[in-house]
Amino acid sequence: MARPSKILSKEDLLRAIKMTRSNRAAARYLHVSYNHYKKYAKLYKDEATGLTLLETHLNQSGKGIPKFLGNGGKEPPLMDLIEGRVPVEHFDAKKIKQRIIFEALIEEKCSKCDFNYCRWSFKRCISSR
Repeated sequence: MARPSKILSKEDLLRAIKMTRSNRAAARYLHVSYNHYKKYAKLYKDEATGLTLLETHLNQSGKGIPKFLGNGGKEPPLMDLIEGRVPVEHFDAKKIKQRIIFEALIEEKCSKCDFNYCRWSFKRCISSR
């Protein structure tokens, strides 16, 4: 037996629109699929403009939405990660550590015992990690 579909009120949609920057994000905010959100957003109209709620919240250019999580896209600045302006749970800790060492924000050595041995045959320093 299928679960009954979630009925979205106009107030729910307006709250989601206020809290998000795109229609897809609004659907995620309401914990429904985009198609289910779209059905109800087309149903209700904005009194001020006369457009549907779906049309008023269109953001096809993606303004204001960070795009550094894509495949091979740009990575966020390290200082934003370190200072907490960008949530770190979306990133791999190993890659962040390598970037911090590569950009010389910390020295490549053991933080507990200061062990740092360089093998020049491999052109790489070996430290206990």
